[in-house]
Amino acid sequence: MYLLLGLAALAAAGVAFEGLYRTRDAATIALDAPHRTPWQELPRQHERRRFVCQVPFVNRNARYEQTLVNVNVSLQVLAKGSARPEELAGTAVVRALNADGRGDGYWAATLVGPSEKLEAELQIEVPAVPGVTLHAAVVHLTYQTYGRGALLTHSDEIVLPLSEVKPLPAMLEGETVGIQCVPTHLLTDRDDIVEVIDLYTREFRQPGDVVAVAESVVAITQHQYFRPADVEPGYFARRLCYFVPSKGSLSSPHGFQTAMNQVGAARMVVSMAIGALGKLVGQKGLFYTLAGRPAELIDDVTGTMPPFDKYIVAGPAEPERVVARIKERTGLEAAIVDANDLKRAMVLACTPGVAAAEVSRMLLDNPFGNAAEQTPVVVLRPRVTSADRSSQRDQSCSV
Repeated sequence: MYLLLGLAALAAAGVAFEGLYRTRDAATIALDAPHRTPWQELPRQHERRRFVCQVPFVNRNARYEQTLVNVNVSLQVLAKGSARPEELAGTAVVRALNADGRGDGYWAATLVGPSEKLEAELQIEVPAVPGVTLHAAVVHLTYQTYGRGALLTHSDEIVLPLSEVKPLPAMLEGETVGIQCVPTHLLTDRDDIVEVIDLYTREFRQPGDVVAVAESVVAITQHQYFRPADVEPGYFARRLCYFVPSKGSLSSPHGFQTAMNQVGAARMVVSMAIGALGKLVGQKGLFYTLAGRPAELIDDVTGTMPPFDKYIVAGPAEPERVVARIKERTGLEAAIVDANDLKRAMVLACTPGVAAAEVSRMLLDNPFGNAAEQTPVVVLRPRVTSADRSSQRDQSCSV
């Protein structure tokens, strides 16, 4: 009897111990790239452009200290046009901004306390090559963390825009609308899309204009993009992706899993099943209707311009709030649009004074230039009578 009680007590203690272990705080140090400081350009040296910014490493563990064992950094410079790799060679150095920080490129293992932050300084140099237009620099960081768990290796990337902003092109003249494509610098997650639109339309916008912005660029400025290596496909994502046509952004397990992370696994699986049944009876499109717009907006690898072509880009977060901020800042009606070259333009969100169907019709030819053109913003200047304009104001945005 006592033996059985003793064994039961040991089993209960073992279960309790395992429960405590499984509920422990297992978080570790992570690079908080979205909260880095803006890039600052330093005086040139030896015909090389120099930039510096600060990036925080944050210990996500609220109970235990962690060690940032090592940080390695490399640089890839992208150019527009033809250039030899040796012409684009750049350098990058990272150092901790504390007593142990070194300037020789060696990272001394550094303890970071629970929930504490360690600032690091990132310095890069890129060539100034005559006749070569630089597009961007991609900083690759690989770092190791060490603590109560295993020695872990992580990686991340930071983009530095280098291309200059092109002059404002001539307005595209249509029968009912003038379309002004708006060049910008290469937009990253350090940009606020509202501030960008205000800056680049300030000199020519006028009352009655409607500003439209490409949804993928809004998502990039919100850091709504993910490296495939950071997306862990689950059981259903690895299998259901085979039932998506090969050109679809959900045809990879990583793209499908990203959609599941956006809308929920159960909803995706049920939508896939009902969509398959619908096709058997000749009704197409049920999957995306049931899964919801976030699943439809996923852009898999190659879906956007370099250097974001290596990422999975999700749809923008809170698009209604974004267009409201645009109108508040600029005074213009605004819309976020998903347009492509297949004569399809879908308004995701717009301010109340925008006729969504009319804006979609105006943008069927996809004037957005998200690639080399770098014109992710367009300003629509309707050529309508005052009576038509009054009628349009009475229409509400239905999305």
